[in-house]
Amino acid sequence: MRRPFFVGLGGLSSKLYRFQSVINPHDPAFTQLPGINNSGTIAGYFGGGRIVPNHGFTLVLPNTFTPENFPGAVQTQVIGINATATPLGSGLMESGLTMASRTLVGRS
Repeated sequence: MRRPFFVGLGGLSSKLYRFQSVINPHDPAFTQLPGINNSGTIAGYFGGGRIVPNHGFTLVLPNTFTPENFPGAVQTQVIGINATATPLGSGLMESGLTMASRTLVGRS
């Protein structure tokens, strides 16, 4: 059983943090979670890129995964999310061209 712990710095108030493992059911071997906004929505992607292609998602804990993929891309990495829950990331096209985007407009 995992136990929460407290982190405190000098006269600052301590906050309770809990760590939780997250595994995307589409690839239990590889899940990255590089971004989170103040509302707690998490940005991430699964797939290591070689055997399983990268596919982006947003996540609301405990397990509400929403696919977020760059339109027409064979791989997508969602690496951030803003305050309005708009995912940020990039997509790799079949031609090898990387499509960088501040937002995944028209995402699927």
